[in-house]
Amino acid sequence: MHVVSSLLVSLGKLPVEALAELSSLERLWSGAAQVSPLVQSALHSRLPGVSLHHSYGMTETTFTTFCGEVRADKPGSPGTLVKAMECKVVDPESNKPLAMGARGELCFKGPMVTRGYLANAEATAEAFDADGWLRSGDLGYVDEDGYFYVVERLKDVLKYNGHQVSPSELEALLITHPAVCEAAVIGEPHEYGEAPRALVVLNS
Repeated sequence: MHVVSSLLVSLGKLPVEALAELSSLERLWSGAAQVSPLVQSALHSRLPGVSLHHSYGMTETTFTTFCGEVRADKPGSPGTLVKAMECKVVDPESNKPLAMGARGELCFKGPMVTRGYLANAEATAEAFDADGWLRSGDLGYVDEDGYFYVVERLKDVLKYNGHQVSPSELEALLITHPAVCEAAVIGEPHEYGEAPRALVVLNS
């Protein structure tokens, strides 16, 4: 079964009797957004025997760039880089490559990456650096085993008192509360920059 990541939250909260309807499920694939380790853990415990897979890609890469089965020792990772593709993590402001484990913007190069945007030289120039690397606009990092992690969209990161706050990390924490069905975190003006505000849907 292929689902978007937000549906995994709902699957993780299904009542036990509803899980019986998924007894024939063997593999569960997700994409379109990062999956929190808490959601992955809930699915592993509630759907034993079902292998959970995750992937990451962009329209501009025409296919997934990271892919793999979710590992308990690599919580939240969409996997490793697919063959023929390259990825580097850079400082979003200086465009300088960062050390392993450091958070920065994910950039891609390879045969699957688009050459640019049709009849839009300005957008193409913004998306690619001088060496032809596609700037994803996503914040992430890679570990010592080559597993990548996507933390947040750069444009969605809130700046509070000099700190970068990830709305999706707050959302992942909020939905662990038994009374919360869904959650969305937005930024609002604050004397220290931006402050997160949570909008929740209760189970009742």
